Amino acid sequence: MKRCPKLIPLLLIALASVLSSACSRASEGPPVSDSEDVIVLSAGEPVRIAVAVAQSPAGIAAEGLAQLRGAELAAGDHGPITGLVRRYPVEIVSLDTACSPERGESVAREITGDPTIAGVIGHTCTDSCLAAVPIYEAADYTLISPSCGGPELTDRVMHSEAFLRTIYSDHAEGATAAEFAFYELGARRAALLHDSGLESQSMASAFEATFTALGGMVVATETTTSESDLRESLDALSTSGLDLLYAPLPPTQAVELASRRGSLPAGTPVLGGRHYLSTWFIEQAGADAEGLYAVGPLVTGPAYEELVNTYLRRYGEPPASPLLAHAYDATGLLIQAIQESSTAGRRWLAIDRRALREAIYNTTTYQGVTGAITCTDIGDCSSKTIAISQVQGGAWQAVFVP
Repeated sequence: MKRCPKLIPLLLIALASVLSSACSRASEGPPVSDSEDVIVLSAGEPVRIAVAVAQSPAGIAAEGLAQLRGAELAAGDHGPITGLVRRYPVEIVSLDTACSPERGESVAREITGDPTIAGVIGHTCTDSCLAAVPIYEAADYTLISPSCGGPELTDRVMHSEAFLRTIYSDHAEGATAAEFAFYELGARRAALLHDSGLESQSMASAFEATFTALGGMVVATETTTSESDLRESLDALSTSGLDLLYAPLPPTQAVELASRRGSLPAGTPVLGGRHYLSTWFIEQAGADAEGLYAVGPLVTGPAYEELVNTYLRRYGEPPASPLLAHAYDATGLLIQAIQESSTAGRRWLAIDRRALREAIYNTTTYQGVTGAITCTDIGDCSSKTIAISQVQGGAWQAVFVP
């Protein structure tokens, strides 16, 4: 057998190269970066996600709790993050934004002061989101909100890249309410009742624009900020000649309205917004809730049913709000983007917040429990599922799907 001695040195060189490469990878350490946007985790450290939702006051807190738990369930279902040879658990950091701009700003500063936070789920209320977004933008943190529907937040001119959401615009909710009132209920003379918040006002404005364009008339508009205001507002509305009341109020004021709607002309339909759509509202309003309408997100299908069943098993009660699903999907989107944009060594994981943000914006046809989600360049990641529900037999039932 003839040997090929010239090949032996070449083989030895190739083997040495392979061994050298393997040794290099084995001794590889985490990257060194001067950028504050890069988080470097050692083996065993968690990927931390802030969930900044309203945990006070009563009413909106029930909604915020459903959102927090939705994020927790998503962290369990979509985590951990897989590195080169190790897995990094997802840790939820919970903060209370209440439903105010002051608290929203304070929480945003707390989050951006923590360099270990990869991204944010929240906030619950538009006023809180608007106050917080500039702070996140300045620090290159990104938040995905399950319920901040203010049209300003995804306006083509005013939009900040720090903000995305999985809920539709408030304008879509107000317009759907107007179409239902005009076509399904036959209303022609509507009255509006809102609070001083931007969310409530934007829904009322969208309702008025759509309703009048269809041929209806808004006969009166009242603003309420307290129990005494509400009584006075209903007294004024009762003599306005209305044949429908659209009142997209916060939860506690919605309960008060339910108990006092008897002061309106008999049979006047009352149509609320998505904050009515909770088990908390029905529990607090009791029999006064029967027959009320509300426009809000509609989530159906096997994936959502399984999520609700998992929620029941883990927390021992049904979710208070369907916005559970929007928080679940927001967290799933964020975790997927972390997985796609991070880099890893044998004993480390690096997350670049700017690369993470880009990955979220590049999301296409993500299969969430709310539907297929594609994020636009103005932060709209909503599947736009919306419907009208009514309290029937002490429970919300969908009665109109556009």
